[in-house]
Parts: sequence; structure tokens; C-alpha cells
Amino acid sequence: MKMNRKNSTPIRKAPLAVLAIAAALQAGGSPIYAHEGHVHSKDYSSHWSEPIITSSIEQKLLSGYQDGSFRPEGSITRAELAVLLTNAFPGAEKKHTAALSDVRSGAWYESAVTQAVAEGYLSVNEHGAFRPNQPVTRAEASAAFASALHWQEAPADKLQEYKDLAFLPAGDAGKWLRQAASQGYIEASSDGYLLPHKPLTRSEAVFFLADANGTLPQNLQPPAFAAEQELTGTIVQSAKGFGLKVKVASGGSTVYPLSGDGASLAGTPAVAGIETGTATVTAVAGLVPGKLQVLKIAPDKSGLAVSALKELDGILIEGHHSGISDPTKHSKACLLMPSCASSGFGISVLQADGKYIYYKFDARGHQLAAVLIDSIEKETNIAIHVSGVIEGGTLHVAALAQDISAVDAAVLGDQEGTGSMKHMDETEETEHSNHH
Repeated sequence: MKMNRKNSTPIRKAPLAVLAIAAALQAGGSPIYAHEGHVHSKDYSSHWSEPIITSSIEQKLLSGYQDGSFRPEGSITRAELAVLLTNAFPGAEKKHTAALSDVRSGAWYESAVTQAVAEGYLSVNEHGAFRPNQPVTRAEASAAFASALHWQEAPADKLQEYKDLAFLPAGDAGKWLRQAASQGYIEASSDGYLLPHKPLTRSEAVFFLADANGTLPQNLQPPAFAAEQELTGTIVQSAKGFGLKVKVASGGSTVYPLSGDGASLAGTPAVAGIETGTATVTAVAGLVPGKLQVLKIAPDKSGLAVSALKELDGILIEGHHSGISDPTKHSKACLLMPSCASSGFGISVLQADGKYIYYKFDARGHQLAAVLIDSIEKETNIAIHVSGVIEGGTLHVAALAQDISAVDAAVLGDQEGTGSMKHMDETEETEHSNHH
């Protein structure tokens, strides 16, 4: 494992819009695999990765699709990554593994997948399924490359800090992603996120391989991008939790999930009427599978005078328990109870004398807090930052924010699932069957 990153000049482009990020996180609704043919139509011409894509094709490491495209910004699938790794690192002898339940005999990727599993680059789930058409996340890809390249763990002082370390999957996937980013093999966001569940693109995969192998052209680097993005829309609810309904250029709208399955206040009387107003959400995709992780939420155009705003740091708590002596020990589970939430949310602020003072949120602040709670991973000590205007004992909320770096422990990502973001109203499409 190389430890010294060569000097390079990043290609700076405008930060990715959230809509583009969310679209990239879809689970390959129309799964198509690369085959062994040659690319005739260069859809990667002038793309930042053109030199390494050209080299990849010439070396027959990763080819294009049957329509002649390479799709550099498309997510690389597990089958495609297996082909890339086994072409780049062919074993001295073929190893055998048990039959894989979802790898059909004669499939173009059958041999590569079988070998990749036997070598330990990629794994199957508890049902013996390989999931060939599933997009590979950045964390999963890092673990696969680390295995193929026989990496040694880097000393702690060689690793950089990132905002979302608490969200890295447990085990090798999280460890190797941090190491890969610190060495420059995979691009962290310009605002300091690793994004473990963001799918790796095909161009990023060939870049990773070339850089780790020491064959990368000088000064070639993926363009910078920002992870934190703003969206303005209407908060909506479904059985799966809260979402943000955003208008798109075509005149229609798209709903992005803000919370996953599990306990949620969505649909309860405690948040009745939440769909009546718009909100501006600052969020990050790729931290948790299948949703935007909310960092900050505010009523759109709240109308509160900037000069009157107060900035408060404290503990999110509901009215029923606002008088407890140590709100840091209060649980998220209690916040999610409709009976507790119905008493109204607010913030307990520590005073100089060691006591807490409680400010109850106004109605809109209460509703926005219910959405924020769904994106909070901590179980106790729910620290938040609030901007608002204090009127008596009520706080008219202008914005609510959490600090994700304060999460108590790593979120255990679903290693058998995906890092994909699907629109709530999307349905799965079937696998194409015309591949070699």
C-alpha cells in the first residue's frame, strides 16, 4: 500500500446538485451489464476519466455496453466490479466456490463472479446470493480493492478525519474506505464526507484501480463535489417515514425520502398538518442507505427578522419531560412516542448555574423537529442547534440543525442491501436479458 500521495491538481467543477446525487443513488432501476465487446461510440470523450477508460478498454479490464457506450457516470454493479478485479488480478489457478443462487449458468459474468467470491474480493449474503446487478457502494468497493491489492492497515496518523466517520459501516468496509480516501484512491467530498453508501461510478472504479496500481496519468483526478446540498419543497408522509416533495424542471415533482423504515412520527396526530407548508432542507445523500440524511431543516421564508434571531445550543426534548434534571440522558425512543410528542418539542439550554431552561417550539418548529428526529442516529443526548425568536416561553423556529459528527457509534449499514436512493413512488424494473 502506497503511503505517499503524489502531487496532483484537482479538476474543479461546480458542486453536484442534490437532484443529481439522488438520481445517482437509484438502484440501477434498469440494470444493464457491461459485456466483452469494444466501445465504438465514445460517450466518455472529454470526460475527466477518458485516459483511464481508454486504457481500461485497451487492456480489456472493463469494456462497454452493447449499445456502444461506456457510461462513465453510471454506477458500477457487483458483476462489473468482479470482472474488473479478476481481469486485473487473475489468479494463478482457478478456485472453486459453492454455486451462487442468483448467478445463472452461462451468464457473461459467471466466471468472474465465481472467482471474485473464491478470492474473497466480494461476498455473498446469508442466502448464498451474490446480487450481480446491485450497485457497489464506495465502502464495499474499497474493501474489495483492499482484498485484491493485499493492503496493510495504515497507521492512524496517516489517516485523515472526515465528518461522517461515525456513519462508516463496521468492519473492513468502513476501515478500507477511510484508508482509500486518505490515500486519494477514492474522492472524499470537498466538504469532508466519505459517503460510504454512495454508489461508486464506473469511471471512479477504473480511477481507483489505476491509482492504486501506480498507473494513473499525472494530475488526473476526479472533479471536486460537495455533499451537503439544499432542497426546498413540501414535507410529506408515507408508511416509510417523511419525504420531501420537490418540483422538477419538467413541471412534475419528485419525492426524496428523509427517513427510512422503523420508528417514525410520520402519520401520527402529533405532526398533523405538516404538509401545509414548505421547508428548506440541508441534507447529505450516501450516509445512510436509501435516504437523505437531514442536517438542517427550516421553514421556507420564515419571515423572522434576522436581527431578532437567537442562536441556541441545547438538547431536543418534549414538553412532558422538560423539567428533568439531566436532559442529556433523555432517549430518542421517548421523543418518538406519539403521546410524548403531542406535548410539543423544544430545547433545553444549559445555564451558567448548571440548570437547564426549556423553550417550547412554535407549531411549525414542532413539526420540523419531528422530521429531524427521524434522521438523528443518537439514542440519548440529542444535541441540536436552533435559530429563532424567543417570545415568552415560546421559541419561533427559523432553523433546526444537528451535528452528525456527534453520533455515538457507527451506523451499521445493511451490507446485504444497497446504498441506493429510490424515489418513493418508483417500482423495480426487471433485468435485461440480452447480454453476452
